[in-house]
Amino acid sequence: MEPAEDDFIWAPVHAGDAPTKWNADLENAVETLWKYSGRIDEFLYENKRYPKNVQELTSKFPELPEVCSGTGEKYILTSDGKTFRLEAPSPSKLGVSALYLTQKSSKPVIER
Repeated sequence: MEPAEDDFIWAPVHAGDAPTKWNADLENAVETLWKYSGRIDEFLYENKRYPKNVQELTSKFPELPEVCSGTGEKYILTSDGKTFRLEAPSPSKLGVSALYLTQKSSKPVIER
């Protein structure tokens, strides 16, 4: 089942990009970023800052996977406490050039 268009943000790298083919690994990674999004918001509310890394977040919320099931690699979270970026590792294995969350949008961003 393909997700609704408002479940994520398509961010084409440049005009003329071909549509990315939706696949199970990409869908799982997007679903995982949605889970992270909610927990990052909760962490921010409780701590008045963003988590420093994936380990800080998953130690508080152990239901969050540290490893992307589609790539077999750990998610990457960088933060200075005021901003953050959570990235799916090796997004090309998912069929996209980038898949991430930032503090600017609670929706996963997909770059083709």
